Amino acid sequence: LPNSDIMIHQVSGGAQGQASDVERTVEYMFKLKKRLIRILSQHTGKPEDQVLHDSDRDYYMNATEAKAYGLVDEVIKSRKEAKLLDGAGPDKALSDRSTAVAEAALPQKVEE
Repeated sequence: LPNSDIMIHQVSGGAQGQASDVERTVEYMFKLKKRLIRILSQHTGKPEDQVLHDSDRDYYMNATEAKAYGLVDEVIKSRKEAKLLDGAGPDKALSDRSTAVAEAALPQKVEE
């Protein structure tokens, strides 16, 4: 929708406990960061270095900027415009889109 905003940022979180547990959590966060950078790069067409730089801090975009960045395919003016070509309603279109995004974030082999 045209008045929507989107924000990307690096992985964040926290850890507590024994030093070895904290170390494992930090290692996992760095692996997750690499994976998310790769996924965003693949889906936006932006080089990984640019995605890494842009997501180093909170990076806000309006709907038009998000489309130019490659995070969204279209900026629709209303939910009615979200109909799929096969005639499914807007709720189905949004649900299918959410499922596709979630599936793209599933664990994949990370090159180290």
